[in-house]
Amino acid sequence: MRNETLLDRAFSNFKAAEANWKLIGEDDFFINLSGYLLEQSLELFIKHHLEINGVKYPHTHDLPTLVNLLNSADDLLGEKLQLFAGTITTWESKTRYIKNYFLEKRNVEKGFELIKPLFQNRLDDMSVF
Repeated sequence: MRNETLLDRAFSNFKAAEANWKLIGEDDFFINLSGYLLEQSLELFIKHHLEINGVKYPHTHDLPTLVNLLNSADDLLGEKLQLFAGTITTWESKTRYIKNYFLEKRNVEKGFELIKPLFQNRLDDMSVF
């Protein structure tokens, strides 16, 4: 059995977000769930890169805080994703705790657009089978 990494968990959360996104026609809940899973995937992706570079990170879900700890955030995430990180951060708590709160579909679509390239190599490898 291989050792699981935070990157593995990040990718699994991304794939789960995609699977839930396909169900949004059934219930707006799936928009929220997809947004939550996207936030988790980005958070774990960043924490993985901090971990493999020996950077101790705080126990936080605040993406801008984590992004600021990255040495090469521009190269790793790109400017648009860095700027959108503050919005994505709110998806973690608001979708879990605020009743009758729903994310805007277009914002979650933007999240997919910005986060998907982080996992493109793994997605390409999966399409081989």
